[in-house]
Amino acid sequence: MSKHIAVTILLVLLALPISMATAQQMPSLKHESGEAVPNYFGGVFVSVESAQTMQSRVNKAIDRAVGSMSMFTRGKARGKLRGLTHPCANFVFDVQAAETSVQCEDRQPSAAPVDGRAIELVSASGDRYALSHAFEDGSRMVQTYATEHGQRQDVYEFIDDGQRLMVHTSIQSKWLTGQVRYTLYFERDVAMLQSAER
Repeated sequence: MSKHIAVTILLVLLALPISMATAQQMPSLKHESGEAVPNYFGGVFVSVESAQTMQSRVNKAIDRAVGSMSMFTRGKARGKLRGLTHPCANFVFDVQAAETSVQCEDRQPSAAPVDGRAIELVSASGDRYALSHAFEDGSRMVQTYATEHGQRQDVYEFIDDGQRLMVHTSIQSKWLTGQVRYTLYFERDVAMLQSAER
């Protein structure tokens, strides 16, 4: 496989839809494993950093990931990765009894079973991928997009009883010499939640 095709397939991981849903504060639920899902998983979270700071974090992560690629592919890969990787200014989480949905700004919804089972979907460009949402340690939800060539994982870590959120993102591919890894920071937006409940 040529380096050009390999980079193109890698970019599919970055272009996969990140989610969209309606804000609600849900009661504690239990998925099929019997483990309780805390009610603070629902709600609206907004970034505590400027768009410039968030993009700088992403760009540095991309630079680290492509740093050891050949001089013939590094620049092109860096440019395309930066062009496709835009951090979210806000998230909305909706946890129902059977399904969890996460919204990134006004992007297309991503929803998956609350019990962590992966479902197969097709992206807007026609590429197949698997999506799963899994709850860990009572304070984290792990969202995984996987293809046969690699995966993107977003770990939503709720802290301070759900008042703050850290989003740890990692992107890996067998054609990328290093992983793209970065963390972004958010806080609960109570005003937006109260407005949605009126």
